[in-house]
Amino acid sequence: MLREKYFIGLILWLFFSFIGANASGNLYGHQIKQIMPALSIIIAILLTQTTIGFDKKLNSFKKNIAVLIVSIIIISIPYNNLIINGYFNGFPEPEKELGLWIKENSTKQDYIYIVSYWGSGQVLSYSERVSSSKYFNLIFVKTDYIKEILLKDLENNQPKYLIVSSNYGEKWIAPYKKFMSEYSFLFSHDSYNVYLLNSK
Repeated sequence: MLREKYFIGLILWLFFSFIGANASGNLYGHQIKQIMPALSIIIAILLTQTTIGFDKKLNSFKKNIAVLIVSIIIISIPYNNLIINGYFNGFPEPEKELGLWIKENSTKQDYIYIVSYWGSGQVLSYSERVSSSKYFNLIFVKTDYIKEILLKDLENNQPKYLIVSSNYGEKWIAPYKKFMSEYSFLFSHDSYNVYLLNSK
């Protein structure tokens, strides 16, 4: 059975899903979900094969598995859907306000870049604008090589607005002083400092 083409295909699927989940160099809980489909099918096949010779035990095994699955659904669904989704009222107001301000004061052709570990996604979502770089979250900007790529992205897709989190701003601005010289401080909003690209 382990030599069957379909099973080898499942193993390859699991392998490449695992590689994909680790490609960024960071592994987070939600990325584990990427390998779960292939892993679940493989485990199901193996469990079925190990119990196939035990007819009497197989029925009770299936019933136990069914009870387990239903129990997991009962335990997890209310929390995930009702608490997280049912009571989710949007992102915090500062990010929402800033994102909507950017939307009103820019065009769809304008790029923006947000220097923040946590607020980039929220502000980007509300602004409906594109980040200057695929490295829109500084969690992924750790090596000098990635920093060089980010700087090239910023130069090639120069953002109209730089939004710098005050909690992280100075650490980020220091290596990019030359680039930052093309921007003027505009205003502060909550924990964000907004910079505007100087007219050319």
